[in-house]
Amino acid sequence: MANLLLLKNLLPEFYKVMGTPSRVLIISPFKTPFGYLEAIVEENKNFFIVENTELYNQFKLFGISEALKRVKDFSMLSLKLVGNKIYTELPKEGNNKDLINLAKVVDTFLKDLYDFTRNIIQLEEVKKKLGGIDTLVFRFESLKEEEKKKLQEKAEQLKYDILDLYDEIKGLLIAIERDLQNKDYTSAEEKLKTAIHKLGILDLLREEYKRITGKEFYKFHADVLRSALFGLKEQLELS
Repeated sequence: MANLLLLKNLLPEFYKVMGTPSRVLIISPFKTPFGYLEAIVEENKNFFIVENTELYNQFKLFGISEALKRVKDFSMLSLKLVGNKIYTELPKEGNNKDLINLAKVVDTFLKDLYDFTRNIIQLEEVKKKLGGIDTLVFRFESLKEEEKKKLQEKAEQLKYDILDLYDEIKGLLIAIERDLQNKDYTSAEEKLKTAIHKLGILDLLREEYKRITGKEFYKFHADVLRSALFGLKEQLELS
């Protein structure tokens, strides 16, 4: 098996190569109205596979996915279009030329997709659906802004959910302490199970908030609750 990360030494320096030795994502410097073109490269027993799925998803978003059928006309490579995937296969020779040949194919693949995209959006039938390139860029930026707004709204809702759940668990914590003082161990155990379950949900909500915003929220508070609950668990086990 080849180390595909070595492609970063064989491709022009303006390409970005990221991933693992067996599967890499390559981001090109070729920017279209849909963003920078990229390719995923992996291998099986007999072939290297160079593919792109993002172009189909973006074309579908704008209602022009039918235009992808013409991608083969813009490349000397043997391109295949299956489902949402545009790809080509390079047979392995089993020698040190494999990665050199693969780098050439990757470079050609991405340049051909760039030429295809740049030309296809000038076709009259495509222009009619897009409303022209300026409209395309505007629509694409609008979609990104809309998605950003949705994420911001979701983050705000997550904050409220986290605060509500935190208060709920804190209330259970106080109730458990009261049950332990009254030696009502059965009630305390039931409440403790509920509180630990809700703490797990709280962690999931916090992780989702961090994924969206890149920021921690109520980490210290959650850690304090966790420590207190497991302290009560030990106390209950000794009772």
